[in-house]
Amino acid sequence: MDILEELARIEEYLLEKVPIEYVRELEKEIDWDFPVIGIVGARGVGKTTLILQHLKIIEASPEYHLYISADNPMVLKQGIYDIGRSHFTSGGISLIVDEVHKYPDWSIEIKALHDTFPDRKIIVLGSSKLSILLEKGDLSRRMRIYEMPPLSFREYLYMNDLVSVEKIPFKFILENHTKISADLVRKVPDILKVFKRYLRWGCYPFFKLAKQQQDYLSLLRSVVEKVIYEDLTSVRSLRFPTIVSVKKLIAFVASSPSPQISVSSLTKDLSISRETLYDLLDILEMANVLRIVRFREGSLKGSKVFLYTPDVYPAISFNASIGTIREAFFAMNFKDIRTCEYENCDFLISDLKVEIGGRSKSSNADIVFKDDLDIGYKTSIPLYLAGFVF
Repeated sequence: MDILEELARIEEYLLEKVPIEYVRELEKEIDWDFPVIGIVGARGVGKTTLILQHLKIIEASPEYHLYISADNPMVLKQGIYDIGRSHFTSGGISLIVDEVHKYPDWSIEIKALHDTFPDRKIIVLGSSKLSILLEKGDLSRRMRIYEMPPLSFREYLYMNDLVSVEKIPFKFILENHTKISADLVRKVPDILKVFKRYLRWGCYPFFKLAKQQQDYLSLLRSVVEKVIYEDLTSVRSLRFPTIVSVKKLIAFVASSPSPQISVSSLTKDLSISRETLYDLLDILEMANVLRIVRFREGSLKGSKVFLYTPDVYPAISFNASIGTIREAFFAMNFKDIRTCEYENCDFLISDLKVEIGGRSKSSNADIVFKDDLDIGYKTSIPLYLAGFVF
């Protein structure tokens, strides 16, 4: 009981400090009544803030809704199962476990808790998809997983008190982009300037904490370092040479003039085997460090490899390609997207050929999303509108 009281005090302190001026829309989309919920996403996207905001919104008391962090020494010593059992037998309704990927064999204890107390609620938060996907095991049929994305440009505008707009379906953007963009420009006349700032300094909510861009980029570099040295090593036994290869691979992607990769060239440059390269790409994608857009499922041939968000490029490289940053932004906003065969366009969405470029970009693709274009015309669509689909 002493541990529960101390954990309750920590929760009360966090609830007192958490801001509620802006709450991500995922809070309303989650089915909070589902017995076992997993919330995953890249480090820094705001998962902890979201769950604390939810607890504050429902006026939760730690007596009934207990929040714990799995990397807290008390939790590591006492164990998730024992803490959860004490909480539930004392009348607790839900247990929220943050940083779950840092707890050894977390899924075994979560499953045991759910089996013992099937009428109670358990919520786990992981800083990446990595641990959840690797360890959910028998929980796969019992856990409902929600992925928290980075901040969209639409959300960024709202968080800066510039304009509040609902999500816009991609098809509606295609059919009405001239009117949509004209309306936005009337409300935010310098929207292109704001968009350029977002690409360098705005895909994560902690942009609010940074007084200048360099502060933000420093925070981003710290996030990447923590993923490598904490998240990856918590689920894989990575030796030092492998960690060096991971960092070289990230640096290569950040500075490459093209997002398309050559497997043979990369393996030679990194002095690793094909199997090791495939494994590194796989775990970095699951850890939300990289985003791989494939032409064909399960194959790297014709694929494009991006950093997870466009603002990570300037954080890692001083000479990042603006063309790659544009494509990384576009790809970030779409799950069902493929690369084009024979390089006759940048992406395929359904059967629609999409090209990404600057204002003067000419193309035979079906549509062109253009940076530096504020109001759309015919098949030319402002690139920033891709940031309104979520």
